[in-house]
Parts: sequence; structure tokens; C-alpha cells
Amino acid sequence: MFGIRNKIVFFVVAFFIAIPIEFLFRFVATSNPQAFGFAIVFYPIFLIIALILGKIILGSIGRISNTAGYGFYYVLSGVIGLVVFEWFLAGNSPWGNPNANQFAMFSYWALLAFVPRVFSERKNQTIMNSNFTKKLIIIHLAAHFIISLGGGLILEEGYPRFAWIIWTFIISFSLMNIYAIWIIVKVKIRS
Repeated sequence: MFGIRNKIVFFVVAFFIAIPIEFLFRFVATSNPQAFGFAIVFYPIFLIIALILGKIILGSIGRISNTAGYGFYYVLSGVIGLVVFEWFLAGNSPWGNPNANQFAMFSYWALLAFVPRVFSERKNQTIMNSNFTKKLIIIHLAAHFIISLGGGLILEEGYPRFAWIIWTFIISFSLMNIYAIWIIVKVKIRS
């Protein structure tokens, strides 16, 4: 059962991912702090959707195979985040902003729903919620933030800074995708 404690951990971890990323984009890359508050308002909506999806998907498909359940949850969360929040709310659709990296945005939303599950799941004592996995994710996210922020503050404002933040994000979250897929494949079938 995914109880209240699990949900609190889920939200806390998600905000520990979302707030630094939004800070990098809104304050460092684009110098648009007004958009920070607007963006933060939509995170709880997405996270509630992710919790509902998790309950439905992991309670149905996940009963047969954790790998299929978590894989479907990962992909569907990424698609919902990309289509609803990026394309229609933020205007980063392929037709509205052809320069926006669709894969990176999908990765962000998929990981924003999946990584909190890694920290909040208690049902399966597997690779998914091992201390090694959690430490690796924390180190990865901290390194991403430090490298992005450090380079962003060194580079001049405008395109060089924006490009640095975007490319560190694309590289970092592409690597996180590989690791997330590895975790999903390694999740054992529930007994």
C-alpha cells in the first residue's frame, strides 16, 4: 500500500528535483523569475496525476509484472508531462517552438514521476529502492545542479548561459533515463 508517508516522501523528493531545475531555467538561463512561481504552481497538479497513474498502473499491470508496470508508468508520465505541461501550457510544442528538445522535456517529466517512486516505494526490496540507487541519484542530481549553476554563473548572460544550462540538462537527464530504464528492467516480479 502506498500510504500517507509514502506520498509525503514522493512530494518532497519531487520538489527537491523540480525546484533546482526551475531555479536554473528561470533565474540563471532565462532571467525570468516571474515564471518561477507560475511553473511551481503546476507541479502539484502533475504529481497528483502521477500518484493516481501509479495507483492504477502499478495496481493492475504491476501485479503481473513490475517491469511492465513501472515501464508503462514511466512512459505515460513522460508523455502526459510533455503534451499537457510543455506543449499546451508552456508552448514548447514541436510546432510552436521547434527548437525545444522534446526528448529532454519527456525525460524530465518521466523522471519527475519515477525518481520519487524510487525513494517512496517500500513494497519491493530490490534495486529500485536500494541505498546504492538512492545515493547514485542524489549524487547525480547534485552534480548536475553544481555543474549547471557553476558554468551558468561563469558564462555571460544570454545565449551562452542559456545553451550551457540546456545542454547540461539534456546530457544529465539522458544519463538519468538510461539509469531509470536499468532500474525498471531490474525490478523483480512481486511475490
